[in-house]
Amino acid sequence: MRPDETQYLPNDNTLQIDYKPNPQMLDHRGEWTAHLSERLALEHWRITENQVGLFNEGKTEQAYVAFNRCGLSRWDEPAAASFKDRIGTFIRVLFSLNTFPNELYVRRIAVKSRFCTPFRGTFEELLDRIKERYVSLSERALTAIGSSSTLLDIGAPANFEDEHGKFNTVCGAMPRTQSKQFYFTTRDEDDLPEVGLFYDIDYFLCPEGLMGADDAIKKTAAFAQEGWSRHQRIRKLIVGL
Repeated sequence: MRPDETQYLPNDNTLQIDYKPNPQMLDHRGEWTAHLSERLALEHWRITENQVGLFNEGKTEQAYVAFNRCGLSRWDEPAAASFKDRIGTFIRVLFSLNTFPNELYVRRIAVKSRFCTPFRGTFEELLDRIKERYVSLSERALTAIGSSSTLLDIGAPANFEDEHGKFNTVCGAMPRTQSKQFYFTTRDEDDLPEVGLFYDIDYFLCPEGLMGADDAIKKTAAFAQEGWSRHQRIRKLIVGL
């Protein structure tokens, strides 16, 4: 991994597709597990009543197929391209499963990415940058709150829509303890930045209609790329990287 790629760590990336329930899944759990494990090179697996799950040794990559949804998650991608490629592989393998339909009735299709960019400064210094460069309270709002009050933290949830779909975002300063407690819960705390710029983006569509593999790959590739690109621009705006 190149030194500049570590600027994107830690990150979590998740694909999820919710679809009309498929009862055939219950009859092919063993067969599907073997096929997914071989094609995705995920050697560990777990079969439950309604779902098959697969994962690698360190559980840094996990996939699942249930009767009404499927998904893929990966930690610490070096770039958007690697997650886009893996999404494409997963969807192709999914649609190649025996008795899996050629088209899914998709209720929601989404790619979610979460980042915590290390900040070389204090939490208060990062908070000041976010207030100055990304989101701030107006003077009238501060007056209404009261001049004796001190702003300790500010989060910035904001929801948007563009030509690719809708996307919900959250941005804020994050100390290590909160990163571990609320967002990167499965990570070792020492692997998380002491202070970081947290950015979460959930790109999605709710088409309520039939979708084949090519269309699903095209949409999710755009979601993954746009999510990373927006994070890069916000990160540069606030942190300067």
